[in-house]
Amino acid sequence: SILKWLRAKSIENIHTYSHLFLNLFYLLRLKAHKIIHHINRPIIHYYAVCWNEERMLPFMFQHYESFVNHFTIYDNHSTDNSANLILSRDDTTLIEFDSDGFCDNIHNDIKNSCWKKSRGHADYVIVCDIDEFLYHPNIKKEISKLKRQHISVVQPIGFNMFNENPPEYQTDNPLPRQTSTGLRAPMFDKCILFDPHAIVEINYKPGAHECHPWGRIKTSTNTGIKLLHYKNLGIEQVLQRNRLYVQRLSKDNIENRYGIEYLRNEETIVK
Repeated sequence: SILKWLRAKSIENIHTYSHLFLNLFYLLRLKAHKIIHHINRPIIHYYAVCWNEERMLPFMFQHYESFVNHFTIYDNHSTDNSANLILSRDDTTLIEFDSDGFCDNIHNDIKNSCWKKSRGHADYVIVCDIDEFLYHPNIKKEISKLKRQHISVVQPIGFNMFNENPPEYQTDNPLPRQTSTGLRAPMFDKCILFDPHAIVEINYKPGAHECHPWGRIKTSTNTGIKLLHYKNLGIEQVLQRNRLYVQRLSKDNIENRYGIEYLRNEETIVK
């Protein structure tokens, strides 16, 4: 077992150092681009997986568009208006993917690789779900500070947010202002913000609640940045979405017990 561990560490080190060397060229290209175009603040790219998120997408774009430069949404053939909402934006790329229903392993593969295309183009990437909002009263200033400190992985403070009634989208009233009540949820201390040049592999586990990054790791957990998880917005809406997810759970998910929270009885969910 010790030999296997040493062999694995050797492979990890070779992979990490060779890619960090290559990433220097991408980083220099990004710095040159920012100098030429007089860009002083960090460039941020956003990646997320989507299925039937027409209610949440307007809130998500409203929240992130003030500090995200480009969005890439991987859509699992939504049957609602999600694709049209995504395609209506000039700063957003839609990529469709297939899966056997709701499959965490496929989502995980996407999250572990999609962000690599931002090397040479972005200082930080955000890899998350549509209902996960990075929040800080002055998020742009805070991320700029993290960049000056060469922080490569940010671990926010997670909260599950609640509202008995589903909020309505308002141009002058963003979701964190409408729904500011939440419960501390350590499982949502998810490392969804990181530097694509310093990180070679993020190595998310299914659900991205855990990761084991390779690369130049300098973390910061004392930033005041929160991760607000907006799944519980209106009891009936939660029940309706759970019913859809139960129908879509893949065999792979059921066998590995991923997403089994959707299989709870409705009385338990309401309570």
